[in-house]
Amino acid sequence: MKTINMMIMFFITILIFTNCNERETKKQNEKFTGIWTGYSIDLKTGEKMWPMTMEFTNEGRVNYIFNPKTNMQYGFSQSYRVEGNYLYLKDLEREKKVKFQIDENKLIIIIDKIVNEFVKQEVEIRNK
Repeated sequence: MKTINMMIMFFITILIFTNCNERETKKQNEKFTGIWTGYSIDLKTGEKMWPMTMEFTNEGRVNYIFNPKTNMQYGFSQSYRVEGNYLYLKDLEREKKVKFQIDENKLIIIIDKIVNEFVKQEVEIRNK
């Protein structure tokens, strides 16, 4: 009987921890939810390359569109998660850890000591 009670307490603890962790993840994702505009950059030189839009969804997806206002636009999508001051971007093959900070309506991303800034747009995003 004592073993059964311990198992029940263990499962209750796991459920509570999982629920709290999901709420924290959702809260962290809300910082990113929306559309951010800026420029893609050359990671070797830090120079701006072309206009870029990132759309972070509530479901943990980020959609990238390069050259959004031209006929030569292209894009792709990844999943993301947030832990502390790090953004984890995952595609089919790997996950990349990126340092960030949010300052009012600016998203500052630091990759290999190269800083890139994006500005949050005041539009409502689509539900996907």
